[in-house]
Amino acid sequence: MSTDSVSSLVGADHCGVNAILSVLADCTAPEHSNGRAWYRRANRFARKVGALTGKRPETVAAVIARLSPQCTWKDNKQAALLVCAGEIVSGVTCYPDNILRAESIAAADDDETIALEVLPRKGFKRPKISAFYRNIAQPDCAHTVTVDTWAARIWVGDCEAPTVRISAKESATIQGDYRAAADIAGLLPQELQAITWVGAHRIQKERGQRSLFDIGLAFKI
Repeated sequence: MSTDSVSSLVGADHCGVNAILSVLADCTAPEHSNGRAWYRRANRFARKVGALTGKRPETVAAVIARLSPQCTWKDNKQAALLVCAGEIVSGVTCYPDNILRAESIAAADDDETIALEVLPRKGFKRPKISAFYRNIAQPDCAHTVTVDTWAARIWVGDCEAPTVRISAKESATIQGDYRAAADIAGLLPQELQAITWVGAHRIQKERGQRSLFDIGLAFKI
C-alpha cells in the first residue's frame, strides 16, 4: 500500500459529497438493488456460518471483518468459514497476521475478544475493520460506514485512483460525507457505500477495457 494519504489525491476545495453522488448517478438499477441488500446478505451469511460451526453470528462477523483488509469478498467468505470451522486456511488473499487474529476471535467466541480485535479503542488504528464488523453485525444501523480503498476512490471521484493509506481522521471525514450524501439520496449510509462499491468495480473494469481497446487501435494504426 502507498504511504501517501487519501487527502493527497484531492485539492483543498474538494467536495466528497458531490464525488460520491456522481458515482451513484452512474450506478445501474441492478447495482442499486445489489448494494442495498449487500450487508443484509453478509449478515445472513454470518448467521449461516454460525449455525454450521456453532459460533455466534457476532463472532463470525468479527472474523469476517478481521480477515477483510486487501482480501476479495470471495476469499473473505471462504477463509471465515474455514476459521470458524477450525480448519487450516490456505489459498486465499488474506494477510497471515489477520488469519491468526481471526482464529483467536473464533476460538474465544466472546464479546471481550471481539472488542479487543475489531472494536474502536485507543491504539487501534483500523477503522475499516471496526466499521465492516458493525455493518455486517448490524446491517440496518444508520451511522457506521465502511471506508475501504474503494470507498476512498469514490470519495476522491476517481474509480481508478491508486491504493493509499487512509488515516482515522480521513476515514471519519469520508464517513461524514457518505452520511451527508446518503441523506440527499434517501439511502442508509451503508447502502450508499455498498451501491457505489459495486458500481465502482464495474466502472473501473469498463474503463480498463476501453484503455486496452484504445491501445489496440494505436497498434493497428
